[in-house]
Formats: sequence, structure tokens, C-alpha cells
Amino acid sequence: MTSYDLQMNSDGSVQLQNENLKNIDVDFLYHFGIDNKTTNLEKAFGDVNFVVMGGSEGRMESFAKALYNHLKDKLPDLDPQCAQNDLAKKGGRYVMFKIANTLILNHGMGFGSLSIALHEVLKLLFYAKAKNLTFIRMGTCGGVGQEAGTICITKTGYTQLIEPYFPYAACGKVIKLPSTACDETIKNFSEHVDRAGLTYAIGNTVSTDDFYEGQGRTDGAFCHYTSEEKLQWLRELSSVHNVINFEMEACLFIASCNRAKVKSLCACAAMLNRLNGDQITSPKADMVKYVEDLINVCISFVTEPLLSKK
Repeated sequence: MTSYDLQMNSDGSVQLQNENLKNIDVDFLYHFGIDNKTTNLEKAFGDVNFVVMGGSEGRMESFAKALYNHLKDKLPDLDPQCAQNDLAKKGGRYVMFKIANTLILNHGMGFGSLSIALHEVLKLLFYAKAKNLTFIRMGTCGGVGQEAGTICITKTGYTQLIEPYFPYAACGKVIKLPSTACDETIKNFSEHVDRAGLTYAIGNTVSTDDFYEGQGRTDGAFCHYTSEEKLQWLRELSSVHNVINFEMEACLFIASCNRAKVKSLCACAAMLNRLNGDQITSPKADMVKYVEDLINVCISFVTEPLLSKK
């Protein structure tokens, strides 16, 4: 594994590892439609402390509106249009909103679109000289031994081959990036879940390239293993590797934040317990509530330091 100092920057700022950026006069963040010359990034984003990301555009739009509604009476100077002003609209690929000290954007599904979003948002916040940063991935997942509604908090992101790192390929070579999240951030976030009276689990997450066979499902277009083989694998993941859930982003998300020396957290609401099947059977109203519960915990987490200053 490539050696990285996992000590976060003391001021919580982004540390980029690319000397080539010094030779770029105008860095155009293509997928956001933003550059570091025509926009005063320090003025626009320098006060960001939290970055909340999730796959779905709609979910992140809902989070932005909920965060705005939570803060609008507490912060009278808050821009009333901030939850409608999509800062990445020109890029046409992602949505992005800034509510007080929190930057909110979607990252799509899987490693490819997530990697693009992370590269560009890390550069954006580096140019903005933002400090005291914490990155949060908020999503849904399939629980492993965890019932629907459980908030699954990732300790270490694993590959689909059950490797505790992210294998990043560049120029035909692979570097292995550490993918263990920040203990302090996990502890602080879990305290907010406790206060909300919600069920949660802390453990390891398998992040896959594929939603179906990569996660051992038997309901895809292809399947070359038996249901018993699947269950044997899932039970081994739980008992031997302390795996609590499957999703498609945590391993890369945490590894990239570690590489940039900023704190990170992945928290996902389980939609089902994969030991009981592959199809989601919870009523729609329950699934909506699982996501709303997670949104409310994230709002509590990102607003506590902001409101404690008032």
C-alpha cells in the first residue's frame, strides 16, 4: 500500500498533491461550470466548513431545502434564494447549493461520477482557502445483518474483493489508498444519531462497481452462484470482516478525503437487510422516513458548530 500520512491538516484545509496546478493560469472546473478566475472563490466559498454529498440530485435538493428551513429563522442574513440557486447549473452535470457554511452537491452513482465531483470540489475549496472542513457522504445502502432504517456509519471502506483500501489506477499502475474514516468524526456523528433516538451501526462498508453481482444479488440479469453461496458469503462478510452494508462510493470517498487530508464520514440509511433477501419490501412511506431521519441527523451535525457561535 502506498504510504500516506493520515494526520489531517491542523487547520482543516485541503491539501492537493499536484504540482502541475501551479502552471495553470485559469483552472476551469468543467463539470461545475466554474473557474478560479472569473469567480472569486475565496469570497464565494471560503467560509465553507462542511461538504455534504449524495448520489441523487433530488435528495440533495431536498437536503438543501431542509437545511435552509432549519436555519432561516436563526440566521436572518441567510440568502432566501440559496436553496434554489444551483451553483453548478452551467456545468450541466451536478447540482450544487451553498447554505451558510455547508456546500451541498450530488455525485451520481458509483466511482466514476464521484471521482470527478471530488477532484473538482477539492480544487474549488483549495482555491477558496476554506478551513475546518469535514466531508460527508449521505446515502442509502443495503444492510448486512442490519435491518431497514438502521443508519450505517462506515469505519473502513472495502473493495468488492474485500480489500481495506481503494485501488486507484493511473497511467497503467495502481496505488492503494487508505480508506479508513476519521474516528473523531464518527464519534461526533454517532452522538447526534443517539440524540435523535435512531438505530445505528458502525462497521465496514463494501463499495462495489456493480449493484447486482458485485453485491451478491440474485435478482440481476445475470447470476452464476446459488442463493446459499450468496448467503454464505454475506455471513462471512459480517462475522469475519465486520461488514455492515453495501453501497457504491464509500471506499473512494474516504480514500480521497484522506489523500487531501480532510475529515470524512459516510452514513447511509439501510433500505433492507440483505440476509433476508435482495428486493426492497418496505412501504414507500417507511423508505421516505429512513432518508428523512438521516437528513435530520446530518442537519443537526452541520449546524451545531454554526449555531453554537451565536
